[in-house]
Amino acid sequence: MKTSVDFTVNRIETFSDGVFAIVVTLLVFDLHFPHINNPTNENVWAAIVATLPKLLSWVNSFLIVCVIWMNHHRFMQQVKSFDFGLFWMNNLLLLFTSLLPFPTKLLGEYPGNNAATFFYGLCMFLPTIIFPSMGFYLVRHEHLLKGIPNQKILIKVARLRGFYGPVIYLIGAGLSWVNSWLAVGIYTIISIYFVFPRIKLTTD
Repeated sequence: MKTSVDFTVNRIETFSDGVFAIVVTLLVFDLHFPHINNPTNENVWAAIVATLPKLLSWVNSFLIVCVIWMNHHRFMQQVKSFDFGLFWMNNLLLLFTSLLPFPTKLLGEYPGNNAATFFYGLCMFLPTIIFPSMGFYLVRHEHLLKGIPNQKILIKVARLRGFYGPVIYLIGAGLSWVNSWLAVGIYTIISIYFVFPRIKLTTD
């Protein structure tokens, strides 16, 4: 039974990069400045303040998509070939990532709403759970990697990604029913935290 896919790693990465580019473009499309009938300085500043929740949710989601793209690029540098399992896990990552403009708009439209904040965290949880899953998959399918991997590093990276992303997003989503702004603060901290890499995955 054939277990590999006919697409090259470069072709899969190119398609994935295109999806990420479209997602960040769709995010900014939801930013609209309200029309002001009487554009006095006071009214303009009031409109700017009213737009801040949308800007905050947009920046948060933009950072997360950039982090996902950055980690995906590092991941692809380690992969020699794809089998059907890894191929569809990658597609699932793209599926969940492409969903992000929807909860971003919802949170921006209804800041402070418990349900909107919970749904945002839940949607953020979905793509972050895929990366550790792909890492554990590679631990069990080392033939898909370039060179001879350090299995301990693979497992450590997968475990860290499986905790700091998915678990904390779930905690934030749960706290959204207690205090929506506290949950948004947690989401923002996660975005900033993942901008800076903690562990380098090597195959030396």
